[in-house]
Amino acid sequence: MTNHNEIIALSGGREGIVKVGDIVMRPANVWTPTIHQYLEYLHNHQVGFVPKPISLQGGVEQVSYVKGEVCNYPLNVEFTAESTLVSAAKLLRKLHDVSASFLTQLSGNEIWMLPAIEPQEVICHADYAPYNVTVKNAQTIGIIDFDTCHPGSRIWDIAYAIYRWAPLNRVGAADSFGTQQQQFVRAKIFLNAYGFSRAARAEVVATLVIRLQTMVAYIIRQAANGDKAFIANIDDGHHIHYRKDIEYIEANASLITAAIS
Repeated sequence: MTNHNEIIALSGGREGIVKVGDIVMRPANVWTPTIHQYLEYLHNHQVGFVPKPISLQGGVEQVSYVKGEVCNYPLNVEFTAESTLVSAAKLLRKLHDVSASFLTQLSGNEIWMLPAIEPQEVICHADYAPYNVTVKNAQTIGIIDFDTCHPGSRIWDIAYAIYRWAPLNRVGAADSFGTQQQQFVRAKIFLNAYGFSRAARAEVVATLVIRLQTMVAYIIRQAANGDKAFIANIDDGHHIHYRKDIEYIEANASLITAAIS
């Protein structure tokens, strides 16, 4: 018999995330009200594959549980399947298209975890990776963890997405899989499934490099400010890992651009 009141700790993201029945409870942040506003807007516009805000009080947010399987590295065969890749790209496109109209609702007083990026075309998820989706029968059916959302361009979000989904990182790294050629093919499959402009693909690699450099700078800055999570990231060498990936991407820039174009 299932105990609907059982408290289940959920890993990933940050500490203190638990599931009770169909509700997920997470520690709130100063940007959480903005994220709840965005998620509510998505649900009001028939985007039901994201968490639905339930409450925000006492420093704790409650959102609906998004069904499906989740996975962290190393990814299992269902999460590396081409059908999962294609459906992930299509789901991101749907999210972006609806989020574009949300930009017109902004007052300018919203608080985001990360700063807005120009041009502001959509609301970037900013961490659209296999560990932030839910999957069923090798189909991506849900998107989770919207903390890093902020206004930005499609290419800013897509560049990081293919970095994670292809993935476009050093072969043999802990969060990598497949051969270099397989990764390049997967990057193009993702862009095709999203429907990303072929003319804009020449800018993907340069955008990705800046995106990763920005992330490294943010990690270092937050650690210097005493953020325990980012201090742990530094201790684990996350900034070094990303710098090595930046070097790899820059060294293979022409090959990647040719492959995705």
